Amino acid sequence: LENESGTDLFDLFWTAPAGWEVLIGDSTSSMRGVTSGTYMLEVRVPATAAEGTLGVILDGQKVDKPYLVDSVNGIIVITRSYIVDAVIDGDGDGLYGTPGLGDGGFSVRSTQPGVRVTFPLELQNEGSEPESYTVSWNAVAGWTATLDGNPSPYTTVVLPAGGRVTYSFDVDVPLTVLPGDYDYIIDAVSTVDPTNTESVTARVTAEPVLAAFIAVTVFDDTDHDSSYDPGEPGLGGVTVRVTDPGGAITGITGASGTYIFEVDAGILRDAIEINPAGMYSLSPDIIPVPAGEAGDTAWVYFADVTGPTLVPNNILSAPAGGFADFAHTITAGTTGQAVISAVVPAGWVEIFYRDNNGDGLLDPGDTPITAAELDLDPAVPGLDVVPIILRVFIPPTVPAGTIETITVTLDQTFSGTAVIATVSVLDQVQVLASASGRIQLVKEVDLAAAQPGDVITYTIIFSNPGVESVQEIELIDNIPIEVDIVADAFGPGQDVAWVNGAVTIYLTADPADADEAMYIAATRTLHVLLSRQAPFELAPGEEGRIVYMVRIQ
Repeated sequence: LENESGTDLFDLFWTAPAGWEVLIGDSTSSMRGVTSGTYMLEVRVPATAAEGTLGVILDGQKVDKPYLVDSVNGIIVITRSYIVDAVIDGDGDGLYGTPGLGDGGFSVRSTQPGVRVTFPLELQNEGSEPESYTVSWNAVAGWTATLDGNPSPYTTVVLPAGGRVTYSFDVDVPLTVLPGDYDYIIDAVSTVDPTNTESVTARVTAEPVLAAFIAVTVFDDTDHDSSYDPGEPGLGGVTVRVTDPGGAITGITGASGTYIFEVDAGILRDAIEINPAGMYSLSPDIIPVPAGEAGDTAWVYFADVTGPTLVPNNILSAPAGGFADFAHTITAGTTGQAVISAVVPAGWVEIFYRDNNGDGLLDPGDTPITAAELDLDPAVPGLDVVPIILRVFIPPTVPAGTIETITVTLDQTFSGTAVIATVSVLDQVQVLASASGRIQLVKEVDLAAAQPGDVITYTIIFSNPGVESVQEIELIDNIPIEVDIVADAFGPGQDVAWVNGAVTIYLTADPADADEAMYIAATRTLHVLLSRQAPFELAPGEEGRIVYMVRIQ
């Protein structure tokens, strides 16, 4: 209420529909002598109010000049609490259909067989309360229809008053469909008020077939029989082609592994598969397709399997007269026996180990790889992923600075077939000077034969045949389960003897002791760290000895 001039006093009057309350503050019909300002006109709608449009007229006049009047109108639209409107492909907005009749909106799509047809379907909440809807549709024999991939019935999200949501109503038309009209009646029913309904029609018009079809399927041939069997998964994303007088026609298989070509009838063609990386064919990659008549469908199947992988490439350095350890991982794609090999320079020696703890290092628990451990199977733990280590011995005569590349190859013969998959990696080693890290070990025993209860003395002789000193030496010896270390073998607290030139140092095998020796019971290994207490160097030509005793159980 604005005062344009003069005295700032006004009288207000308003109308009220019969049975309604229309208030400003506590006043029900008029207010006299009010000043300019902002006022809230509140209309209380009775629960029994009928649907329709009503107006509340508000008049204002000057107290001292009642001929100065202004008037406004408040419009109120009374609706049902719940009302849904369905709009199909832009048709039917504001038109409400009878359930089962589809007369609330109508859309037509013409198509050839074997094609997916899509109708945009929008649901609008025209009521005054939030609600969701159950959407259902009839079945057409042999056809598939979904709402955003969901079968009938489907319950929508809750829409606020005035809210809307759009779905894709998808119809997959069979290849064998006859020409004609096929109707889907789509009904939407409120989950709150079952009397609140809407119904629209999606019509698919199948046109007469003038072409032939070639349905190409690429599948994972899990049983390696080159035949498409129930349960074998299709492979999506594979490039396939069919030949044509006008040039090859290309398609990409869908999630089901199939792509359908529509081609001119009466022409001999070839179906072609382009193998994806890492896949191998158990069937020919080119399959002849006979000439088909209009409406005919030829089915072509390409049998593929996933091959193994071998990773990674490695770059290392190692001394002449020493060895280099290359860690790799084999991953099975399908079943079949594999073999692994390495091409090394003449005079070099290679051996493969299974990395049993998977740490990428050659540990005492790692064992030479066996054929059984390379009988790959992605469904069997231990045969699905196989960690390996390639140890390569480098002759001492190899000049320092030499760089050699070693090709490591895995060949797998797929079970039940003659198909061989081959993968390879490249390992590179740079040879260091021969003196770098050269240690020679000899282990001796004092008895050629013994009986339970006898004590045996083991001597480990370590020497440096190189031309430079060696530092940070750790000796590790495995203790067989049939024997036990003799404690105090050389006197109280003297379990192990370290002969260093003319000096003999006695050590304890207790890991808690700070000297150089320790026996780890969990792994049954004796460790001697020669630089644990003080730096130790083994000069060229020198040797030392570790001596300990065991008793046969």
